[in-house]
Amino acid sequence: MPTYIKKSDVGNADIFARKKAEADANNEDLIHVDVPVIISRSDARDVAKYRAAREMANGVGEQVQISDDLTGAANTMPPEDEKSKLADLLASKNHLVTDDSIYLPNGYDHDTYKRLRAKAEKESLHLRPIVSWDDLPQDVADNLTAA
Repeated sequence: MPTYIKKSDVGNADIFARKKAEADANNEDLIHVDVPVIISRSDARDVAKYRAAREMANGVGEQVQISDDLTGAANTMPPEDEKSKLADLLASKNHLVTDDSIYLPNGYDHDTYKRLRAKAEKESLHLRPIVSWDDLPQDVADNLTAA
């Protein structure tokens, strides 16, 4: 785990020296953090992003703040490209079948759900409803975008 320091404390020579020594002693990186640590509600639903934000906030003695509107926020998680390779790949799909699961985002109709549920039962797959394609597990998304 890296060592964190508030960006406002970087100018304080004593605090900076102490944090730098702590990072060096533990062979860790020293990461500067804007406070408050704010993430969007959709990023908060992503376990990995929330965990990273929480670790960053806890490292400087703060709590993660979740916001619907990030306009003017001091520190947000890095923005993602809205037209990502994954979004382009899945734009025309209403479900995704992997080796062990069928992922079905919100907005499906009842007939689609029944058809996919029957397919999942027949082929011994898990039917996994998700809020949006952004909520795919990271390993599934990585496998789809690897090329």
